[in-house]
Parts: sequence; structure tokens; C-alpha cells
Amino acid sequence: MHIKLLKVKPTYMSESEIDGSDIYLSDFVIEKNKFYLVKGRSGSGKTSLLNFIFGKSLSFNGDIFYDEINTKSIKDYSVFRLSKISYVFQDLKLFDKLTAYENIQLKNNLLNTVDEVQIDNWFKDLNIFEKKHSLVSTMSLGERQRVAIIRAICQPYEVLLLDEPFSHIDKNNIKKASEIIVKRTKEQNATLLLATLDDEYLFEFDVKKKL
Repeated sequence: MHIKLLKVKPTYMSESEIDGSDIYLSDFVIEKNKFYLVKGRSGSGKTSLLNFIFGKSLSFNGDIFYDEINTKSIKDYSVFRLSKISYVFQDLKLFDKLTAYENIQLKNNLLNTVDEVQIDNWFKDLNIFEKKHSLVSTMSLGERQRVAIIRAICQPYEVLLLDEPFSHIDKNNIKKASEIIVKRTKEQNATLLLATLDDEYLFEFDVKKKL
């Protein structure tokens, strides 16, 4: 799936606030099978950009297209979110009163994309296997981020959005998480878009943009 952003600008930001942006008020095409890095200072609209692409917020001027479909015409994003676009939110969107595994299965049960053996392997690789049946409310931020990453890659996707996904994870687990994300994304011939303050992590990016 191609995603096109045409002259997009957050409604709550002035033109002077986005002066110098490579994306806002420009035409930006997110092509298939490429890795994109979007860097910007705090308050530059990184999270807003991903929310616009995901359809979580429509507070923007301009247009966003999924292939030839203008997102402003979409009434129900659920089909796209089940099989086209996955998202590691900055605020994670996990359910505190469910266990780590239950959070993952909420989405995975809809499509049965990944079996429990694979999920267990990801838990082990990211050093949180012993937390599999722990309530999310009892986990550290870094552990929660790793759960959110596993949840995001359990579904089929053509585009993976990552919003500061490693901000509370140590370097060793960042390396492991990056390797898992790259492998999974390439297996699905998918696109990756990472929004971050200044860290490029361990991905090899095809395109780098400043917000």
C-alpha cells in the first residue's frame, strides 16, 4: 500500500511552527517496502503525523490517500487496521487490567496470524517471558513497550508505524527488538515509518525526513 500526504498541516499549528518541515505542507509519498525515518523536536507534530496516517486524528488540512482512497472518505478504519496498518503508539494503548499475553491475544485472536510458539519466542527474545502472564499494570515502562511491539507485529500489515518505540528500553533489548521488527517487516514485504526525537536506532533507512 502506498500512502500519499498532500499538503498536510495540523489545524492547530501555524505555518511558522512548521517552517522547514520536509513533510508538512509538502507532498510526501510513503512507498512500499521502504524504511522511513522522521525526526523532529518535541512539539513538532511527530505523533500527530502518525495519528493522521492511522486515521486516529483528522485534525489536519490537506489530504492523505491509501493508494487511491482519500482517508477523509473512510467511515470505518477497522479493515485497514486489521490487515494494512499496525502502530506502536507512544502511549502504548495497553489494557492495564489484562496480562501481557491477553493484550496481545485481543488482536491476534481476530486473525490468528501468529501462533503461541512464535509469541513465546518473541517474549523470550525480548527478555519478558517471565512477565507473559503478569498484569500490564505491574510492569515497567520498558517491559510494556516490548509488549506493545509484540502486539503490533502479531497482525498482518503493509505499513508499520513506530512512535518513539524504544524510549524506555535498554540498548541490548533495543538491538533485539530492532532485529525482530526488521525480520517481521521484511517477511511481509511491508513499509516501516519511525518517528523519533533524534535516535536512529539500528534500522537501515531508505528515506530520512525532518519534521
